[in-house]
Amino acid sequence: MSAAFTRSVRGDGLGALAAEFSARGFIILPRLLTARAAGAGVRRCDAMLGRRDGSVPAEWLLGTHQRNQLEPQAWISDIALHPDLMTLIRALLGGERPALLSTQVFVKEPSASAAEVPWHQDGPSGGNSIAVWLALDAIAADGSNGGLQVLPWPHARGRLPADAGAGAASTAYDRI
Repeated sequence: MSAAFTRSVRGDGLGALAAEFSARGFIILPRLLTARAAGAGVRRCDAMLGRRDGSVPAEWLLGTHQRNQLEPQAWISDIALHPDLMTLIRALLGGERPALLSTQVFVKEPSASAAEVPWHQDGPSGGNSIAVWLALDAIAADGSNGGLQVLPWPHARGRLPADAGAGAASTAYDRI
C-alpha cells in the first residue's frame, strides 16, 4: 500500500496543516488517495458488502480491520496505519503518538438526507481524538453526491454532552 497516497504529508507543509487543523478543527486534503488505491478500495468494499450477512446494515460496517472479524480487511489497516498518515496525525495531536481505535466503512448514498446523518461530533467526549474520513468515490464540490459536511470551529466550544442525542446536537450546531 506504499503507493496509496498521491502526495506525502511529510515535510514543510506539515506545520501549516497542523496550524490549520488547530484553528478550524479540520483539514481537507483533496485527492489524497491515488485513483488506483481508491478504485481498489471501492472493489474491496463492494465485495465485502456483497458477502455480509443480511442482518448487517449495508451502510455501516465497523471494525473491519480487526483480526477477530470474520473477514479482517488488512488493506484498511494498511491505509489507516500508513507512515505518512501517522506522521500527519501525530502532528495534529501535538506530537502525541496516535493509536488506531476504530475503522468504519460507511456507505452514504447521494440521496441521504440530513435526518439520516444528523450533525454530530465524532470521537469520545474528552481526550484527544481525530477522525480521518477518506472518500473512495469522487465527491462533488457542493457535497450533493453524499459528501461529508463539516462546520468550522465547533471544536473550540468543547464537546457536546454525550447524552445530547441527534436532536440536541442539531440544535447546538444551529446556534454556531
